[in-house]
Amino acid sequence: MSAQRMAGVPIRLIVLKSRKVGVSTLVEAEGYRLCDVKPNTRALICAQTTDDSGTLFEMTRLFHEQHPHPKKLEQPKPGMKEIRWAPPHRSRFQVQTAGRIGLKRGDTLSYVHCSELPQWPDPKGTLLSVLNALPSSGDYAVVIESTAQGYDHFKKLWDDAVQAVQANPNSVDLWIPIFFSWLEHPEYRKDVPPAYVWGDLDEWELELKGLGATPEQLYWRRCVLAEKCGGDPELFAQEYPHTPESAFRASGRRAIPHTITTHHRMSCKPGKKVRLEYDHQGKVIASGGDRPTGYWEVWEFPEPDRDYTLGGDVSEGLLSDPNDPRSGPDRTTGFVLERRDLEQVARWVGQATETDFGREMLKCAKWYNDAWSSPEANNTGKASVLVFAEAGYPRLYRRRAEPGSVDAFQEKGQWGWRTTTSNRDVMIADWIDWSRKRDAGWEGRLIIHSSDLVDEEETFIVTKDGRREHSPGKHDDELFAGMIALQLHLCCPRTREPVFQEPERQHPPGEKDRAIPWWGIPGAMDPGPKNWKPK
Repeated sequence: MSAQRMAGVPIRLIVLKSRKVGVSTLVEAEGYRLCDVKPNTRALICAQTTDDSGTLFEMTRLFHEQHPHPKKLEQPKPGMKEIRWAPPHRSRFQVQTAGRIGLKRGDTLSYVHCSELPQWPDPKGTLLSVLNALPSSGDYAVVIESTAQGYDHFKKLWDDAVQAVQANPNSVDLWIPIFFSWLEHPEYRKDVPPAYVWGDLDEWELELKGLGATPEQLYWRRCVLAEKCGGDPELFAQEYPHTPESAFRASGRRAIPHTITTHHRMSCKPGKKVRLEYDHQGKVIASGGDRPTGYWEVWEFPEPDRDYTLGGDVSEGLLSDPNDPRSGPDRTTGFVLERRDLEQVARWVGQATETDFGREMLKCAKWYNDAWSSPEANNTGKASVLVFAEAGYPRLYRRRAEPGSVDAFQEKGQWGWRTTTSNRDVMIADWIDWSRKRDAGWEGRLIIHSSDLVDEEETFIVTKDGRREHSPGKHDDELFAGMIALQLHLCCPRTREPVFQEPERQHPPGEKDRAIPWWGIPGAMDPGPKNWKPK
């Protein structure tokens, strides 16, 4: 605030914080001070609920009651949460609930505090109307603060502010992002009892210890975790974040558990950029070198005794956020899975025509020992599938009719994986199931090397209507390419090595056994790579 005020620019702060570190108290105090020392100042405080607005107003009224030299006030209007200074001062401090803000067209605000913005009924629309009441000159102050509530409008404002500061590190004439970690708050620690037995530290505690957390802080966390958060570490991380990233990844309704994304993040690393080409004998070879587009990122080259699957998600050109024309379009992605260790060994991400991407996938499939492969056959992806079919590729995935299909004959023998409302949830469940730690540890679990894919896992949420999809403005293309590759692994026969055998699954009465998915061709004869054409 001081830096922006001295520079003569608007005060614009966006604050991400832990619970009860004093931010609201400070912001209310500054708003009251400005109203008291500067005539004709109007401050507006917006809270998410009526109870919260009442709490903030009582705090401000206490400031005035404790003022050593209070100015004369007007008689408050019944039911209004406001303080009005009597003429000729005429400043006004008002607290309102976000869903009931009554601004007139000619109102001009000098100081605005937006508390817990994500919990407002219409954060984007209400904030826009409030900000439009500010003067055009730089003599005003706005503070937006909240704990994280998922990947929402507040997250977008935070990301935009962070990017602006990174691009202009020496400027203060922009929105300044400020983060308050619970580790910085001196009250958030507790003496460890002499006979306390720590046991094994969980993933969160190991991360906190790496950031310098003391035993007293870790013990305080364990106490709050048990007493106030129901033992849920993600709820604690949402209410008491230690980094901005941990705040957002733990907040909202995550579809993929934090323990999975944390484990996947540990194995992320850059791969080698290669371009796949045909030599004079028609064999696929890889050429290296830095390439800005049109390359495969490879972590493991094909091994002659290994078995692979390849899944592709073909872009439809849709915006990642339909309500924001500036958001990026979805992307075309490929994912190669090594079947013995369940390890991601290659990926392709970018923009390409459906036919060109089909050709890229075909080269990659041949390179990885004639891997079982499929671009997603939804909508535009059919053109990519056609590239495989016309080339007579021997291990193009073929689906069969869903049970109860109206015209099962038309479904038989169709080429390419197709994601439907019937199998989409199963794909997600299987991805989580094959990523989750078991009693034997992480052996036999999916190994992910792409940090972009883990980013997609962390922003893959459960919406208000229960659908699992990417957050607005984010992507899930690479994640679904990986899910398709995993489904091909579960559905298609092996050619080089035995399948990793899981313990037999126990199914509740009446639940259909998913060990052999109905949408695959389990037990199908492997046609082999030679002398075979699709019928």
